Amino acid sequence: MDKILSEVLTLYELDYEIVQKAAYGTGAYSIKLRIPRWDMWLMSAKIDGKHTDHPNFLDTMMQVKRDINSRIDRLQTALMRKTDFNGFLILKRSKQPKFYERGGESEIPTYGTGRRELIGIETAVNNLTNENIPVKIFEPGKHSFIEQVQAFQNCKGIIGVRGAEFANIIWMNRKSKVILIQPSNMGVVVFQKSLAEILDLNYIEIPTDETHTIKLDHQTLLSHLN
Repeated sequence: MDKILSEVLTLYELDYEIVQKAAYGTGAYSIKLRIPRWDMWLMSAKIDGKHTDHPNFLDTMMQVKRDINSRIDRLQTALMRKTDFNGFLILKRSKQPKFYERGGESEIPTYGTGRRELIGIETAVNNLTNENIPVKIFEPGKHSFIEQVQAFQNCKGIIGVRGAEFANIIWMNRKSKVILIQPSNMGVVVFQKSLAEILDLNYIEIPTDETHTIKLDHQTLLSHLN
């Protein structure tokens, strides 16, 4: 995460410093700043298609939509580069580093496949390819920020189990497909759905009773990709 964060902050020409936990709250780092999570705001703003009691909710959401789309369009233009592939991406989650093991150094343990993972991805790719559907595996965690932006810009749609990788949908072209596999044990509102609505993406949610290891079923995908 530090590597991607550094890349993004440098891209925006911002001064920054990544502080070790031991130094936080002491000396020069004694000032604490709490930044609200944007995804939590989206989750609380709209639940089950019903508007909440936020003051001027509709006006606020429309302004957020305009602001988000305007900023993304500007950055997309700066980073845009055509790639050789414009089909569907099946998102593969990265292996969990030791840092994120339970009882380890991370304040929020588990990461990537330590939380959830898709299995049978290679088989699904082969079966979908045989159905003349262009698809390939993409592992965001192995790519730089710019490489992730360009992959999501150029693809026709993405398929994956719910996770942080879906933040990259902000780079996708309007009307692209976002197919999110939702484990039954994750009962909270899916912020990706609200974000997809703001970005005018074709959001499809596939529920599953599997929780940690989810097998990808290409037959289920076919009904959404054809």
